Amino acid sequence: MAKRITKEKTYITLPEENIRQIESLVSTWTYDTKVFVRSRLNQYKPPHPMISAAKNFFYLVFFMRQKKKTMAVLNNPEVLTDWKKRFLYSGETNPGASWNRIIEKELTKAKYHYLIAVLDKELTDIHVPVELAETFERIYRVHIRKEYVEDTDIPKAPIVLVEGSSGSGKSATVREALETVIFRNQVIPTVDWKQKKKEIMASHSLFTNLEDVDPQFAVKIAAKKKQNFYRWLAGIPFLRRIFKKRIMANLTRFEERGIAVDASVITPNDYQTALSGEPGNYFKRAMGNPKVTCIRHKEIIQTKRLMRQRAESEILGRVNAIRLYLEDLSRKKYISHEKIFKTYMIKSE
Repeated sequence: MAKRITKEKTYITLPEENIRQIESLVSTWTYDTKVFVRSRLNQYKPPHPMISAAKNFFYLVFFMRQKKKTMAVLNNPEVLTDWKKRFLYSGETNPGASWNRIIEKELTKAKYHYLIAVLDKELTDIHVPVELAETFERIYRVHIRKEYVEDTDIPKAPIVLVEGSSGSGKSATVREALETVIFRNQVIPTVDWKQKKKEIMASHSLFTNLEDVDPQFAVKIAAKKKQNFYRWLAGIPFLRRIFKKRIMANLTRFEERGIAVDASVITPNDYQTALSGEPGNYFKRAMGNPKVTCIRHKEIIQTKRLMRQRAESEILGRVNAIRLYLEDLSRKKYISHEKIFKTYMIKSE
């Protein structure tokens, strides 16, 4: 059984200025540059967290400020595409080490994840209709995650029939829709709530509570603190085992957690009636086990008329070959039917 983890939503905290900067930067790149940068970002090997924490601590102690990272190479196409200039900028002669040093200098962890998410979105060359994505989202919520949803448009069975001509891209579209809706992780940028809190309380007195100024934002901050607390508990092995149910219940409430599923039953299943002698039995077999939850995509190609025309032309050819054999005075008396068809059908053509 090929197990895969369903999608997880990762929330990162970024200022609105950085979000706009990354999106405008990616829009200026060509397609080849986007592919090149994404492959380098996927090959990035970050240093150990203890080493990064020690570097940031010593920098804070000596310079009394946080280290500011600016995207100098990523904003400069000449350095970005020239390996010699990248070596001079990074001080490394190995290509992999050079890119690791550049990414460490210019991208924070949040910027790194958001840049990969934007590049993945830009480089998707298969269009998934909104209606198809919404249908798969409902099936995913109800039949895979077993959630209770009050929606009359939810299919009663996790079976989707997609019709169309051969080669129109049904399988590729369904495969991309399944990958997007069920398996592809999402990176969602959120506003820095600490900075926003300072901006809201800047025009009020020191003794004013946030609940009195903006109660909705205060509720969001409380939920965020509770989420961070349970995420911290989930990282401690002993406490994670004791409070397993409470941790999972609260984390599932605040954010979507991935679950392990059998990927072999969540995949397009091509089925062609032209290749089966008994369409009913083959179709039932292609549907799979009715007791197993799955999403199936059936591709049905109607070729009955073409098959009937071919059968009729073949029968007429065989009849014509037998007639030519009987009319031939120099024919052999003892000859098989296959040899008659092979010899006289060629003559008839």
